[in-house]
Amino acid sequence: ACANATALKEGEAIHGLVIKLGVDDNVCILPTLINMYADCEHILSAREVFDKMPGRREIVSFNSMIAAYARNSRPNEVLPLFREMQAWDDMKPTYVTLLSALSSCALL
Repeated sequence: ACANATALKEGEAIHGLVIKLGVDDNVCILPTLINMYADCEHILSAREVFDKMPGRREIVSFNSMIAAYARNSRPNEVLPLFREMQAWDDMKPTYVTLLSALSSCALL
C-alpha cells in the first residue's frame, strides 16, 4: 500500500525506469503499475497505464483495473469496464474479476 507521498514518488520513479528500460509493454509489469497507482489512490494514473497498454489487453490487466476501481470505491467505473471485457469472445472473467465486480455492486 502507498501510505504517503514519498511512496508515490518512489513508485513514479520506478515507472519512469520501466519506460526508460523499454519494458513498458510487459504484461507482468503493467498490471503491477496499475496496482501501485491504485494503492496510492491515484486511480487516474492507473487508468492511464491501462489505456496506454499496447495491443490487446490480457485478462490480468482487466482484473487489475477492475480491482483498482473496486478498491477505490468507484463502482460506476467497474461495471462498464467489466462489460467491455465481456465483449471479447475469448475473454472469460476469473474469480478475481467476479469478486471485484460483485463488491462494487454493493456500493451502487
